[in-house]
Amino acid sequence: MQKVVTVNSSTDNFVAANGFKEVEYPTINSYLNDGYIVSQVIAVEKPGDTGKTFSLTFVLENDNL
Repeated sequence: MQKVVTVNSSTDNFVAANGFKEVEYPTINSYLNDGYIVSQVIAVEKPGDTGKTFSLTFVLENDNL
């Protein structure tokens, strides 16, 4: 079985005093805990978007379902 999940985030999530901040996505973690594996990650670029947001699309697979 395959799941496709798109996560929208902000570059502000990754800036901290030491230059990096760990961010977890609960929906992705839930699927990973259920036995899914990440088979592909696709960065989605929006032309003309001058904001600090971006999207990542995760393709998850679980052959046991």
